[in-house]
Amino acid sequence: MIPRFKKEFLILGIAAGALLLSFLVFIYYEGKREPFAIGKLEPTQIKILRGNDTLCINQNQGTWYINYSYPANIEEIQFFIGILQSLKGYAQASINPSDSVLSLIKSKGTLVRIFKGRNVIKEYWVASIPAFNYKPIGLLMNSHCPYYIETPTASDDLIEYFSTSPNRWLAGRLFPEPIEWLANISVSYPNRPQSSYRLTFDDRQLFVTDGNGVRYDSVKMVEVSMLYFSLDALKLEGATVEQQESAKPANLIANVAFEMQNGKKYEFSLYRINGENFKNVLNEPIDYDPNKFLIEYQNEKRFLIGYYFHFHHLLQSINYLVNNSSN
Repeated sequence: MIPRFKKEFLILGIAAGALLLSFLVFIYYEGKREPFAIGKLEPTQIKILRGNDTLCINQNQGTWYINYSYPANIEEIQFFIGILQSLKGYAQASINPSDSVLSLIKSKGTLVRIFKGRNVIKEYWVASIPAFNYKPIGLLMNSHCPYYIETPTASDDLIEYFSTSPNRWLAGRLFPEPIEWLANISVSYPNRPQSSYRLTFDDRQLFVTDGNGVRYDSVKMVEVSMLYFSLDALKLEGATVEQQESAKPANLIANVAFEMQNGKKYEFSLYRINGENFKNVLNEPIDYDPNKFLIEYQNEKRFLIGYYFHFHHLLQSINYLVNNSSN
């Protein structure tokens, strides 16, 4: 018979061993969790690759760009960085996945490469495939264990945030600076020069100059205000190769320039987009897109797509902006 004090000591030892074993198991599985999140790190560049499509989100002197060229939507970028900072693998999707499953994740999924300076701080695939009931999964580079992934930041379809479409990320303006930095707006119409204008913001005063250099101090403040604020809410898209072919003198609508208080100047040419099967409001056939037009960064061969509806205030005649104009 075991003495009572020895029995109690034995029970205590077993309990302590069980607790130690539970702790070690916990530590083991926590250690096995794949670390997708970048934590509090602030990336300076993010590359998203899917199939033949590649999109780069990069920061230059504190400003975010899409594919090194186009101003990015800062709200979208900040939300996405929040996802990257909090993304976690909460459960193994497969203990021993086959090579075919791993290959499917890489071929059908999206590769994410996150940089801090020149250093890659995280690299993984995200995917949603039938093998895992279309649940979001992640696979770290050089890993053979996919994990189900989640983040408290996004409650809807997580994979959609890892988009290679520039349309998702583009800012609502044509220049990276805030609109408060605008000094001058110039719109020149080659086919109707009498409608051209230059709007100047000078020491909190507004005035408009026509194509002949005549100055108008009596401006229509409501129309000028709508023009001003519309420049921060434009709908912009990437242009296809076919759409870029419309950048011809015969299609030129206007030349537009924005001068900033910091001395930078951004110049654009706007063109009709040729095509078939288009109709106007009278249901008559026309040979150009009535809703969209092509935007070319002058001398840079970079293109975007704009919508007439959103550029309505900018593409007006000088009569729209001033009082007592004879043009």
